[in-house]
Amino acid sequence: MPYETDKRMSSLQDVVDIVRGPSPGPGRSAYVKTKTLVYTVAFPKGVLAEDSFEEQTRKSLKTLDDRLEQAGTDKNSVLEATVFLKDISSKCEFDKAWQEWAPSHGISRAAIGGVDLGPFEVEMKITAAMPDVELFHGPSPGPGRTAWVKTEERVYTVAFPKGVKPGDSVEEQTRKSFKELDERLAQAGTDKGRITEATVYLNDFRSKGEFDKVWQEYIPEECGVSRAAIGGVDLGQFAVEMKITAALPDVPLVRGPSPGKGRSVYVSSGHLVNTVAFPKGVQPNDGVKEQTRKSLKELDERLALAGTDKSRLVEATVYLKDMSTKSEFDKVWQEWVPENCGVSRACIGKADMGPFAVEMKITAALPIPIKKRE
Repeated sequence: MPYETDKRMSSLQDVVDIVRGPSPGPGRSAYVKTKTLVYTVAFPKGVLAEDSFEEQTRKSLKTLDDRLEQAGTDKNSVLEATVFLKDISSKCEFDKAWQEWAPSHGISRAAIGGVDLGPFEVEMKITAAMPDVELFHGPSPGPGRTAWVKTEERVYTVAFPKGVKPGDSVEEQTRKSFKELDERLAQAGTDKGRITEATVYLNDFRSKGEFDKVWQEYIPEECGVSRAAIGGVDLGQFAVEMKITAALPDVPLVRGPSPGKGRSVYVSSGHLVNTVAFPKGVQPNDGVKEQTRKSLKELDERLALAGTDKSRLVEATVYLKDMSTKSEFDKVWQEWVPENCGVSRACIGKADMGPFAVEMKITAALPIPIKKRE
């Protein structure tokens, strides 16, 4: 490996401190922050049965403002957002409130519809920077949005099939998405060989084979990405959309073993580790509790390979096939997460993951940042 975490070069200044906000429930934190980044979730706190979608959005953005303030930052430093909507047809209402709220320079944002959020119509996964982190923003594709945002270490962007036509196959839409991604990464000063993590959203999970064919051609050899593929969502006119994080050229990277072409079991960059947890060795009769235990066992192993552990988790997006199984998932999660190590976590239902009932996209902090070998 060209880079490693070198403890001989570490000092007290190197240690990656984690600050966790108040706990809204066992195993969770309202926000988690490292020296430079804040992770949080926005939802319509105090939602009422009669609340319109627009009102739920405004309540969610108020929750977000409050959490960002508690963490010592604000909306001007938000880098990226994944917006989950119960009904994609409500996106116009969401956009109205978003555009009034968002800073003029915009945020890298994806909107994913057709999911189950329990009592909520909208929920958002958010990454923000601390105020002293310098940010650079790409061109705006629309009010409140930007093509990409970068810090001194990373680029956050979204890939979608620009110029999609009604007859385009998933393969064609994927190629158009990668063309758009290449252009955005180039504008931001990096390239596909530096992609660290991706969440791929497909409106039909059965099209994953078509997607994978193009993905495997696209990703350079030995540049496997930490990747989750989630089906059964509503992307409007698109069959595929991707949330992408890439490192800038001078940021050290370590890629773990490859579970398949174009993928890595983890990717570390700077002080962070990206990985995916799924129920390895799943059996047809495994319930959600058993699948969750298997997923967390796999996660423990991946984190250990990367040089960290579950006490260093900062954020998780949990995808469930059936939202009614969330209480079963929560029971195992709460037993597994160490005391006082609550994670910024969103739980998204009605996701199609093939044979799995649960899958998790995970970010953890390393004890000290990766350093380039001398």
